Amino acid sequence: SVQDTGCGIPEEVREHLFEPFFTTKPIGKGTGLGLATVIGIVRQSGGTVKVDSAPGKGATFCVLLPAVADGIRDVAGAAEGLATTGGRGETVLVVEDEVDLLALAERILRGAGYRVLQAANAGEALLIAEQHETELHLVLTDVVMPRMSGIALAERLARVRPGLRVAFTSGFAQHPMLEREGARAVPHLLHKPYSAQALLRHVRQALESRDGEQHAQ
Repeated sequence: SVQDTGCGIPEEVREHLFEPFFTTKPIGKGTGLGLATVIGIVRQSGGTVKVDSAPGKGATFCVLLPAVADGIRDVAGAAEGLATTGGRGETVLVVEDEVDLLALAERILRGAGYRVLQAANAGEALLIAEQHETELHLVLTDVVMPRMSGIALAERLARVRPGLRVAFTSGFAQHPMLEREGARAVPHLLHKPYSAQALLRHVRQALESRDGEQHAQ
């Protein structure tokens, strides 16, 4: 558990604490993804998070995880999982306008054996795709971004690098752009917040899918 002695959290805010992109900070000062990422990781481990707080009484966050009967780690199983989802030296361009998520994805992918290029927006991604001299195997891009969406970026990349595989991420379960474009335009979609294993599995599947060459067309 983590406890503070701050101003506390009113009930109407507590109800939305773990929602992606919910924040009480001013525009541009917070992403609202911190607690959403926490709850995603905890739930994938079979646990939950309880919050006890009231205005003027601080807050206590308790992470509850299931007990493990056998404390011996399955090292062989973990190694096998990494072998099936890890990189083999492929170059992945990550396009994400949230700087913390961009750094997180870069760290996960690089640690798993991928070469990683980073772009904070679609413009940077296009410039990298045009100027990068070696092979680019996959672009992992957010769908909803300022100025140019990930879907529009994929269409532009198809002209710059025909056959380039593209996979998508999104913090929105429902969004007008996703509803308008449909599954055909977003064939590989990973919802945020995601775990490291989910990201690696998402990237590996996009790289190995038979229709991967069509994803940016």
